[in-house]
Amino acid sequence: MKKITVILSTYNGEKYLQKQLDSILSQKGAEKDYLLSVLCRDDGSNDQTMDILNQYANSFSNVYIAESSGQNLGVRGSFFSLLREADADFYFFSDQDDIWHSDKIEAFLDAFEKTQSNLPAGVYSDLNLVDGQDKPLGKTMMESNGWSYTEKRDFRLLFFKTRVTGASFAINEAAKDQIMEVDSSKLAKVGMHDSILALLAMAYNNLIFIPKSLVSYRQHGDNVLGAFAKKHSIFAVKVRISRYRTFFNDLALINSIVSEKNMPAENVNSLRAAVAFNNTRGLLRKMRVVLKDKNVLWRNVKLKQILLLVLFY
Repeated sequence: MKKITVILSTYNGEKYLQKQLDSILSQKGAEKDYLLSVLCRDDGSNDQTMDILNQYANSFSNVYIAESSGQNLGVRGSFFSLLREADADFYFFSDQDDIWHSDKIEAFLDAFEKTQSNLPAGVYSDLNLVDGQDKPLGKTMMESNGWSYTEKRDFRLLFFKTRVTGASFAINEAAKDQIMEVDSSKLAKVGMHDSILALLAMAYNNLIFIPKSLVSYRQHGDNVLGAFAKKHSIFAVKVRISRYRTFFNDLALINSIVSEKNMPAENVNSLRAAVAFNNTRGLLRKMRVVLKDKNVLWRNVKLKQILLLVLFY
């Protein structure tokens, strides 16, 4: 049977953690169709979170606490530390305060059957938004951000936009092995663990979207990360350029680890064009690079975004 490890990072999550763990441990098909384990890591909580984790680890033989638990690494560092320690066929990321639908893992495993298992692969779904009392907010994660199920979700879309939410995302062993080639100090600088791994899988056109909600994604005052993207004025140049710098740094990292021979040619060319722009200095040189690669990279990027990058990046 396939081995599934859920990697769960916590920080002051005592309020909702039990519901999160219960929803994972009650997944359909567990121990019958696949072997399920939960690897938990606390990132330095000062509430009762660690007591709850110890209680579950003592009560369930498939719940474990990571060796590095207790040291504060931040969200990215905590999840990458968990990923490095875990050993499975598939890795599911979990927040500390959501509720998984009972058929989530089954649906994801069905989707993984459509991927190339020898290459980095990922699966993600939409999420229902609920409040602190589990009441539906009437929208899904994607509806709240204006993301259509029918939009073309290719490699280039993920260059400068996010679509994958870690709370409803899973990867295969090949994706873990490839991202773990990267030094921890570099991983600490990526945009987020879910976005970089989604990019990696999509580089091979090996990222599957399930067009339905399989998680109740809780929105409350203590969210580390929430459903609603913060909007910035077009005049907030420094903020926008900083965001683009993160995107380009992530693309450069992906470029350093992917196997081009296993990538579609279109994706190879798009990635090379992004790296070339990132390495170009000077207004006229950047304009020439954009014109040269307009069909490879820039044709679906808004003109105001291109102007921002050419003038200020």
